[in-house]
Amino acid sequence: MKKFLTKIFAYAVILAAVTLAVNACYLWTTRGDNAMNVPDGGIEICNFGSSHGQRGFNYEDFAGRYVCSNFGLSSQSLLYDYRILQFYRDKIRNGAAVFITMSYFSLFGKPEVEGESFLSKNRRYYKFLPKELILAYDWKTDLYDNYLPVLNPNALKVLVKRMLHIGEKAKLFQENFNLYDEGWNIITTSEDAAQDAPQAYGRHISHRKDDAGVRMRRHESFEALYGMIRLCRELGARPILVTVPYTRDYTDTIKKNDPEFFGEFYAEIEEIKRNTGIEYYDYGFDERFCDAYELFINSDHLNREGARKFTDILLSEVLGITS
Repeated sequence: MKKFLTKIFAYAVILAAVTLAVNACYLWTTRGDNAMNVPDGGIEICNFGSSHGQRGFNYEDFAGRYVCSNFGLSSQSLLYDYRILQFYRDKIRNGAAVFITMSYFSLFGKPEVEGESFLSKNRRYYKFLPKELILAYDWKTDLYDNYLPVLNPNALKVLVKRMLHIGEKAKLFQENFNLYDEGWNIITTSEDAAQDAPQAYGRHISHRKDDAGVRMRRHESFEALYGMIRLCRELGARPILVTVPYTRDYTDTIKKNDPEFFGEFYAEIEEIKRNTGIEYYDYGFDERFCDAYELFINSDHLNREGARKFTDILLSEVLGITS
């Protein structure tokens, strides 16, 4: 009996050691996943937003002269823009320019926690935000993602893929959200943009009405936006609203399928401007971009060169600085 118990104990120790080793490997290979690459301090120019902000700003030409940071993430809401600003507030320098990207879907839709993909997207914030700033915080998700990810059924599969790609140029993960993958270098065509535009419209606009056909105003987004504006001014920063360039295919598709949309969107923007005095710069229909397919990945996202050109134009026209 004693030998049997000794074997059981030995097997348990081995199993625990293997599990911890696999867990450590997983944490090592995914280090930096979903982490913000934020300068230590003194940020002079930064932006927030969804993927339109993430992919729309490229500070390459200003590196070395200005401390810049891109806080944009795919599908990120104004609610999380505000929470990220709150968390990194001490890194924003007095006098900084803070660009808040206004995507067409930013102000409309159901509450964020009711979205179908909320849980999967929300997990990324466990990597760098404290629990008090995470929506619908769940301690089990925190435990699985940050301490014992090996308990996640998909962990082993992910680990194998990551290990196989270590050392290769095309890694399966980005070390941070501000380093872009090879997809950022894609150049689209007029045919591709025309094909993508209806799908982008479907993702962004079509489902943001209630059963009666009335556009849903996301009140939490307005509250978050007003909070960002107040906080920026408390920090001595200059908040600036901006809509990044899109292809004509994208904006024409919205006009065709939802003729009332732009009237409602710009009415909300004007109300925000009246209430706060904030600046708004609209490049959504800019002729320098809307037919320049070589500057886009698809119908509504700039590629690396497009983002570089847009950032150069924006900072020149709004801040009076040139690359």
